[in-house]
Amino acid sequence: MKSNIEPILWYIIGLFIILGLTILPSVSYNNSWHEPMMQLDSASKMPDSPQKQELLEIAGEKIIEQFNLHPYHARLQMMVGYYYFLKGDMDSCIINNEAALEKGKGGVVNSIEIPASELLANASINKSLKLLAKGDTISALNLHLRAFQHSKENLTLNKNLGWFYLNKNMADSALFHYRIALRRNKNDVEAALGLARAFYKTGNKDSIRVYTAFALKKQPQNKDALWLFNYSNGN
Repeated sequence: MKSNIEPILWYIIGLFIILGLTILPSVSYNNSWHEPMMQLDSASKMPDSPQKQELLEIAGEKIIEQFNLHPYHARLQMMVGYYYFLKGDMDSCIINNEAALEKGKGGVVNSIEIPASELLANASINKSLKLLAKGDTISALNLHLRAFQHSKENLTLNKNLGWFYLNKNMADSALFHYRIALRRNKNDVEAALGLARAFYKTGNKDSIRVYTAFALKKQPQNKDALWLFNYSNGN
């Protein structure tokens, strides 16, 4: 199962911070967000170091203080979740982003839906790795499914769900998620091979051949793709 965080997440969060500080209505308490939000953005770009942790703690305290003053505000709660994500506290990140998405439901102006759902997906993926390390596959799968309700197009989330279902011999569900992943990134070899493996379970050699041929164009020495391609041709 993959744990990589899509680079687009950092772009979305960074852009969200910048736009949030420039196009929001002029409300007095928004000014008190500016410094900690920019500090979080700066900390996200720093390598691990004592200075990064110090900056995170300073920004986090200020963000949480503002959220305690304005607990109804979805944007602030998402930033609290982002703070916990940067700290590595995935449980707190998930809790805060699920709550932020619920509060921000239906919003049109400065919607938090995209950054909050992507953040939730990545936190869920990271937490699932720890669950899998403990052998708790069911909880890891359920965590992915909860995140999927908010982030249906997340590439890594869908590849992981495909992987879960393949291992449960649920080929149709695996096909569903790997198709979303390949639609999200048409050059993704892992998603294409996931589809080929799922079609292997259904016995559809024509489809196996299509997806393994695609994978082999990208990775000619891929052993799994070669084996499945030869199998689809009766070799």
